Amino acid sequence: MIVVLDTAVLLTGLMGTHPLHARIVDLLQAGRMEPAADDRVLRDYQEVLGRPFFRRYFPPEEAERVVRFLRAEARRCVCTERVDLPDPADACFAETALALQAPLITADFRRFPAERCGRTRVFSPIRFLEEFQRPQR
Repeated sequence: MIVVLDTAVLLTGLMGTHPLHARIVDLLQAGRMEPAADDRVLRDYQEVLGRPFFRRYFPPEEAERVVRFLRAEARRCVCTERVDLPDPADACFAETALALQAPLITADFRRFPAERCGRTRVFSPIRFLEEFQRPQR
């Protein structure tokens, strides 16, 4: 299954500070889910990983390892549809999800209001895990 993770879910999952986010990252690392990203999403991940706050969790070599993993493993796309969100910087996540018809996993629905995300399916981490782990019929 292809998924788009907002940066907060990815980083708190990698840091292990939120168990549900960590479970999602574990599924990515185990190859049970495939991350999706366009160039803007990858730049956002890299930029946030480089911020001083995150250096205590991700020294430069670890941050680079994370970015290399995502660049190698992510399903890449070119987004052709635009999404108008409260913060235009967040649009790349919804647009990537829309382009690949993949769910977007976020812990902050204020950033991704359903009425502004078009056909993008937006899930909280708990709701996504409930759906993902549900037995298929």
